[in-house]
Amino acid sequence: MSSTDDDLSEQQKARMGKRRGKDSNDVHATGNSSWKHRREYSTFSYQPLPRSPGTIRILELFSSETSAAGVLCALITPGENERHQYPYEALSWCWGTAGKSAEISIQRNCKTYIKKVSPNLVAAMKALRYPDRSRYLWIDQVCIDQDE
Repeated sequence: MSSTDDDLSEQQKARMGKRRGKDSNDVHATGNSSWKHRREYSTFSYQPLPRSPGTIRILELFSSETSAAGVLCALITPGENERHQYPYEALSWCWGTAGKSAEISIQRNCKTYIKKVSPNLVAAMKALRYPDRSRYLWIDQVCIDQDE
């Protein structure tokens, strides 16, 4: 992908602006070790998808300059006319029997929630994220409410 800030929608720029320093608790992008001490809320719960045909959740994987930083992301539910603004790649993750013993952090409404996932998925997300911009992914283990 050769996306630049000029290619981003206003909504994407606003979301990135909030994440890049406007929130005093946000140290993720710099790789600061105090990432583990940021204020996090209860376990993530999914909001129902709109009943429009073809509606999906897309994961916005936020950037990090260091591979040691935790995984921070957001789930986006673009309308049919907005989906082209989020060119995403799919990662179908093994359902297997591996336990969900690792965590990712999901931002929603200026709060950060924890979601348990497999350690291999966290490793893949760290390997896939860009150091300087968001990446859009569809990952079944995160984008689909596995309990529904």
